[in-house]
Amino acid sequence: YLEAGGNGFYGSLNYERQLTAKPGLGVRLGAGFFFHSVKHRDINVSKDLIFKIPFGIQYLFTIKKFKSFIDAGIGFTYDTGYGPTWPVGGAVSFKKHEREITAFVPSIGFRHHSKNNWMWRISFTPVINPNIHEKYAFTPWGGIAIGKRF
Repeated sequence: YLEAGGNGFYGSLNYERQLTAKPGLGVRLGAGFFFHSVKHRDINVSKDLIFKIPFGIQYLFTIKKFKSFIDAGIGFTYDTGYGPTWPVGGAVSFKKHEREITAFVPSIGFRHHSKNNWMWRISFTPVINPNIHEKYAFTPWGGIAIGKRF
């Protein structure tokens, strides 16, 4: 499924596998990304593409017979620290970026499975990041996802 926000921060492509025959316990793994503008004295000096690896476990609690669920989980997002950079007036290069974020991401949300095997979800996914200044350790966040079930 594709997710905007959520564990991948700004966007991610994810694979999820239910570990039980009926919806219940599941695991997920994804690839996320976001662009980060690097500034020096309020002037953009480069644009960096940051790669993320979101993963986690979740449990689907069935809401009566509506193919709808409360989706609760815990996740972790690892920042690879590497990616392409586009310096202003320079050539594209691949480098380790100065900005790295590794975060714990719990989630709670609503999920619906349609008759033709599509899934959509909306969730609250606060980002808890012990690697940056204490003032920013907890960031309220959310996500919306849509994908095909098979």
